Amino acid sequence: MNLETARQFSLALPHTTEEIQWGDHLLLKVAGKLFAIFALEPGGPVLSLKTTPDRYAELVECDGFAPTSHNMWKYQWISLERYDVVRDDELRDLLRGSYDLIYAGLPKKKRAELEGLAPAAKRSAKKVAIQKPAKRTATPKAAKRAGNAKQSVKKVAR
Repeated sequence: MNLETARQFSLALPHTTEEIQWGDHLLLKVAGKLFAIFALEPGGPVLSLKTTPDRYAELVECDGFAPTSHNMWKYQWISLERYDVVRDDELRDLLRGSYDLIYAGLPKKKRAELEGLAPAAKRSAKKVAIQKPAKRTATPKAAKRAGNAKQSVKKVAR
């Protein structure tokens, strides 16, 4: 695999966009979030991408891989020093894995928007008058007891 075939594979993933940044790097993003960095000029790593913590620990021990610079290594970003370090299918798996990690980290609302799901219906902004239940009229017996209770309070107060 080379830059162009890896780029074409990545662009085929849903909602992927690309942009050139930092002068000589091609950035691939999903919903504005970075998932792969391709170097356009020789002289350093050819590709950087995100992995899982377990996969990161495994790959940094392999020849041809290195932790990504600029503190991205803290977030399990790994750099590929040359394209022939892994087979084509393994590189596709790494790219797809990076894409999936970033996509899964998107807010639910953003994922639903990308997937074309309609947002949940919002509640109406109109205020609805809440009706209080009508007062219950007391039965004659209950009214008599309530009256007796008032009279006993008056007697105690004297």
